[in-house]
Amino acid sequence: MPSCIYEKYCAAVLEVVATNSPESDLLLLGDFNQPNTTWENLSMCTPAYSSQCIIDLSNLLHLHQCNEVKNYRGVILDLVLTTISDTTVFPATETIVPIDVNHPPLAFCISLQKIDTPLNPTPCHNLKKCDLDAVWEWIQIQNYPTISSCNVIKNFTSFCENLAEVIKLNSPLKPQKNCSHSPRWFSGDLKMIVIQKKTAHRLFKETGEIYYYEEFKRLRSLCKLLTNECHNSYISFLESSIPKNIKVFWSHIRNLKSTTIPFRMSSKGISTEDPQDQCELFAEFHSSVYTDKAAPSCAFEFETNTGMHNLVLTAYQVEKKLSALDPYKGMGPDGIPPSVLKYCSPILAPHIASYFNSLLANGHFPKCLKTSYVVPIFKSGNRGEVSNYMPIVIQCALAKVFESLVLDGL
Repeated sequence: MPSCIYEKYCAAVLEVVATNSPESDLLLLGDFNQPNTTWENLSMCTPAYSSQCIIDLSNLLHLHQCNEVKNYRGVILDLVLTTISDTTVFPATETIVPIDVNHPPLAFCISLQKIDTPLNPTPCHNLKKCDLDAVWEWIQIQNYPTISSCNVIKNFTSFCENLAEVIKLNSPLKPQKNCSHSPRWFSGDLKMIVIQKKTAHRLFKETGEIYYYEEFKRLRSLCKLLTNECHNSYISFLESSIPKNIKVFWSHIRNLKSTTIPFRMSSKGISTEDPQDQCELFAEFHSSVYTDKAAPSCAFEFETNTGMHNLVLTAYQVEKKLSALDPYKGMGPDGIPPSVLKYCSPILAPHIASYFNSLLANGHFPKCLKTSYVVPIFKSGNRGEVSNYMPIVIQCALAKVFESLVLDGL
């Protein structure tokens, strides 16, 4: 196998390591096909360049080769490289395929640490990169609603659910990112260099060999240079985004403040680490401090025939509200981003106007627009205390549009 294949393999492994936690255990195994390398004692042989690539990778990542089972020629072609010290490899007693004398079947025991399953391990859809033209075409082939008073809520809810599903289907998947302790302006190359630098420094401390110190010095200089480049590039990106989208700048400011909710939250002597229980603590506290202040009574003319059911909205009014939405705002639980509503406002407005008019005429407000996200915002004091947070609500964009149209009518 050409040496360049081994170089690419080592580079790919380092890239994977750079995108994961430095404390992660590693396990590499396969047919590396280096018959002239004595893995039991590397000082007894002169490794080829392809073998040296694997040896350097093992030294860099602190891997050790566990397989001592030789084939019929007395050499080891299949390697088991891992950072887990108590891994054992032995000949397999049960085989699935016919035995290859060059590659005896292996079994191995490895100690794996149980980790908590992430709350959302599956990839999610990147709605910011939704194919807006595809959504437009879907709306274009929809018939205008013919609504009766008995099914207006059902039809409107179904329309919103179908629209959200179309948006999701036309949005690419994005993988869930691992929690990173690096600044957001760190590039993948910089993360990899930092890991290599720390590894070289650790190997120098353990072995005292000058080779690792020289490698550490080289990586340290490269790290400083790349750090300046990445930081300057990120600052330039922030400056260029201010006229276009100021929220990118404020997101950077919030990140500097590090206002994340602590792992453990408490309220009125009750402390919990469970996310669901924490939500209950927030809900219980904020409902307990709510006061229903009676509004002062006003004089009304009850003999008038004018009511909210008389309000009729035009497609032009709805389109004006939809086109005025901030496309950078987050979406509510309905799964319909404001950016999609804004882009599709000319063709979506007649549908929404028809639904809104029917809802007003029948005195209904659909349940799908009543749901919202509640986000706790830290005020001051102890971050682990529920009472030191205030709630803000992220509503569905269509709910806010409906409310604004009714207020204009009033």
